[in-house]
Amino acid sequence: MIVAMVFVGNWISQRIEDAVIQNSASSAALFMVSFISSLSQELAETDTLSAPARQVLAEIFDGTALGERV
Repeated sequence: MIVAMVFVGNWISQRIEDAVIQNSASSAALFMVSFISSLSQELAETDTLSAPARQVLAEIFDGTALGERV
């Protein structure tokens, strides 16, 4: 009985951990899309980003925790 309780407890713990990781990843992806999509809209018309758009991207990614992960 105790072995079954430990097994079920570990299984439930793993399921919760997986769900938290999945939700965090989804939130991070949505966050990235909200920033990047508006800045990259001009790529539909030209081959390069404008200087202001590059500056905003640099501010988002350079020297930040987000930039280290991407």
